[in-house]
Amino acid sequence: MDFRRLVSAIVIVSLFFLRGVVSGVQTKYTGEFLKFGVGVREMSLGGAVVSSSNPAVAYYWNPAILYRSNRSLLQMMHSEEFAGVLKYDNLSFVAGSAQKGVLGIGFIRIGVDSIHYLQDFIQYNVGGNEGEYRPDYSELKFFNSSLGALYFSISNRLKDNILYGINVKFPYERLYKGFAWGIGLDVGILYEFSHYSLGIIARDLTGTLVIWNDGYKELILPSFCVGVASVFMLGKTITSIEPSFCLDLSTGSKENESLFYLLFANIRARVGCEISIKKALKVRFGRDELGDYTAGIGISVKFINIDYGVGFGGRYNELGVSHRVGLIVDINSFKRAFLEWLED
Repeated sequence: MDFRRLVSAIVIVSLFFLRGVVSGVQTKYTGEFLKFGVGVREMSLGGAVVSSSNPAVAYYWNPAILYRSNRSLLQMMHSEEFAGVLKYDNLSFVAGSAQKGVLGIGFIRIGVDSIHYLQDFIQYNVGGNEGEYRPDYSELKFFNSSLGALYFSISNRLKDNILYGINVKFPYERLYKGFAWGIGLDVGILYEFSHYSLGIIARDLTGTLVIWNDGYKELILPSFCVGVASVFMLGKTITSIEPSFCLDLSTGSKENESLFYLLFANIRARVGCEISIKKALKVRFGRDELGDYTAGIGISVKFINIDYGVGFGGRYNELGVSHRVGLIVDINSFKRAFLEWLED
């Protein structure tokens, strides 16, 4: 009951807040970098994981799923997008208990490094001769551009089959001497029934205002995602299959990439499927909200999950395939294995 009241209050406040700030503030393309997704497994499934992500990366997809973890987990991911021009890194940690709730922290960085700064590189009117110019290599400089966000998450049980989670996030953008940051709120729900799970997340629920150091303001509008997933147990070789489906709803004006536009939201679909072979090997494929196809594999070895995924680029296939690698470490199992090794 307390959680429902909290969410209702947040929604009411957000409506008044958005009404007051949305006029005159840039909203188009703001916060697009937060839509990349995190987790190699999850991105290999097209992001159709709002009800089935690994708890190690649940802070992004649906913080309610954090509660499914009774272990301490460390997750790392590296990806190179657009033929290696863009570097994408993610790090997260999850810990907690069923009695006190589960906490998570995650960090995302998207960067383009070693960008040429050419403002002073060309020297004009050399020797006082108008129209004569030459390069001055002593003035050839480089800078890095990066975008990212820091997430703090908490998750707990609302009822026997209902979990909830809340994110507080701090997005930032850095471009040469410019810097911007903001603060946002995400709320997620997970409903478990039979062998199905239904997930809902409201991102940037109150609108996330991003302010640059020169006073320029941008607003990340609220978006929503609803998804369902199920696990079907099979035989000894192919042990299980897990299909998943999600609908993304982003507020704002109509966009060309949307599946269709309903009232105030662009609606896009995601779909994914994970096949488990002998429990240790996972084969994944999916289709993301832009219609681009993804695939990947995962291997579980004792306390480590190793994942590899590819994004085929779709409409951007001329930029090449995106490669993604990730690692998830079960800290509890690692400690136990390390102590056993010491005793031997």
